Amino acid sequence: MDIATPLLQYLRDEHDNQSLQYRSPPMPLTGGYGTHLYVFQLEHVSEELSKPLVLRLFHQAYPHGQAYLEGTAHNILVEAGYPAPPVSAICSDPSILGDEFIIMAFMPGKLLMDCSLERVSGLLAQAHSWLHNIDTEPIMKKLTEQGFFARADKGLYWNDLTSLLDSSDQQITLHNLEWLKPGFQWLKTHRPKHGKRAIYHGDFHPLNILVEQGEISAVLDWSSFKLWEPESDVANTLNRFCLMPAIFPQIDWDPVGVQYFDRYLQERSLDPVKVEYYEAVWCIRGFLLYDMGFEVWGRPEIQERLVKRFREVTNIKLSSS
Repeated sequence: MDIATPLLQYLRDEHDNQSLQYRSPPMPLTGGYGTHLYVFQLEHVSEELSKPLVLRLFHQAYPHGQAYLEGTAHNILVEAGYPAPPVSAICSDPSILGDEFIIMAFMPGKLLMDCSLERVSGLLAQAHSWLHNIDTEPIMKKLTEQGFFARADKGLYWNDLTSLLDSSDQQITLHNLEWLKPGFQWLKTHRPKHGKRAIYHGDFHPLNILVEQGEISAVLDWSSFKLWEPESDVANTLNRFCLMPAIFPQIDWDPVGVQYFDRYLQERSLDPVKVEYYEAVWCIRGFLLYDMGFEVWGRPEIQERLVKRFREVTNIKLSSS
């Protein structure tokens, strides 16, 4: 699909400026799993809009309202001083480009992944604890006004443990994944009481963070944004360190994960028992993601790490054989 022409007309109409033109037309960017990303630049516009911009075009698999959800999250985080890309346009009309989209600033920097491993763990912990300290009330108010907590079709996917476990239970039953049932029963039996919510990123790892002149310049990919317990978000990041060896096998990721967690705890406190519980949750979700067709989670070294960590937390050995 040619997106350049309809995008240009949309921008002309939105800004009531028919002389608006591309300085450089939309070009695909790598990354943005679950979305299409394009970078472009405009001319005959304000100074702010003349800077490089990124189009984030969602897939139809996302629920209606995803553009508003992410765009709102970005801009409230920016208002709070957090390094998320500011969003200049939110469009929930799929007739323009085939699906919902947002337009945001192109952020400078290199991937945190390209820094020294010591810097990776320290900056990751700093940015994550900073996120979890942000007041959730402004974003809760805006999303409540738009019905995000009342209408399932605008969903925050799983916005609490109950909905996550229900979704997992349905998948295990539907696909006859008998080998996961003992582990899932443990999750139901040992579920903790819900604590205070924080802003949850859901995919917080070194490939989603940019660094400029030694400081965090941007945190990217807010597609899993929720308001949830910080222990769940931290456990999700620890779970990602199980996945990283499959992508970058030349790096020993285990000490990086340990250092990240230690440095996070220097910034703010967490319930360690609850973190371990959510680690077990994300282990089960890793197996379910493989069942859903996400092949990377099926690699033997990843499955072995998930089985090992789940057993360390629960004393239950899972086996699909």
